[in-house]
Amino acid sequence: MKSRAGVASIEFAILTPVLGIFLFGLVDLSDAIIAQRRLNAAVQQIGLMATQLSIQSDQTTSLTVAQLNQASSVIFSVFPSLYSAPVYNAVTNKVPSYAVTVSDIVFNATGGGCTAGLTCTSYTAALAWSVPLQYGQQINRACGTVSQVTTAAAPIYVNNLPSTVPTAGVGSALTSMLVVDVIYTFTPIFAKFIGTVTMRQTAYFNQRSYLAPYITYNTAGASSGGVTCTGYV
Repeated sequence: MKSRAGVASIEFAILTPVLGIFLFGLVDLSDAIIAQRRLNAAVQQIGLMATQLSIQSDQTTSLTVAQLNQASSVIFSVFPSLYSAPVYNAVTNKVPSYAVTVSDIVFNATGGGCTAGLTCTSYTAALAWSVPLQYGQQINRACGTVSQVTTAAAPIYVNNLPSTVPTAGVGSALTSMLVVDVIYTFTPIFAKFIGTVTMRQTAYFNQRSYLAPYITYNTAGASSGGVTCTGYV
């Protein structure tokens, strides 16, 4: 009996750390899954609110700095803990654990003999403007032509944001898309030795009115650090 009790004690001493590591790993994995789901919810809600706010009384589309920040601030309701995150400060160099960027990509029909948004089969994509949430990391998409890839292709990241758009092969009904990029830095509670994990989510939304070729960015008011590309004022 004594020898059996001793073996059981040794087995328990060996298995306890293993079971503890397994349990703590499950906690971190569950937190990561929840964070990814929240990220997806945030990007969808931000895009829906932004496209709704863009509709004007004359059915044209535009967004102000205040409206973009209003839509982007949805992330605080999805991630309540972000309220305690420090606002970016260039003096202290404190960087928030999140970034929200709303942009508009315009599609210009190439070739003649077609009607843009209806019968054209070839388009070039270009960034019109890009505006970050003023309370998060200030990350913008770059002006210029945007490469079009298939939906199955992995995005190419530049400055932590996709430099491509999954519209290759789309033959009609393209005028512009509102793009929402959300980045969240996930920090494990127990597995801190693996460091932080950068989670990204991007969603694309068609504008709700086609009386204007794209959603314009009204820069009146306080600066948000956004960029307006040449030719899309």
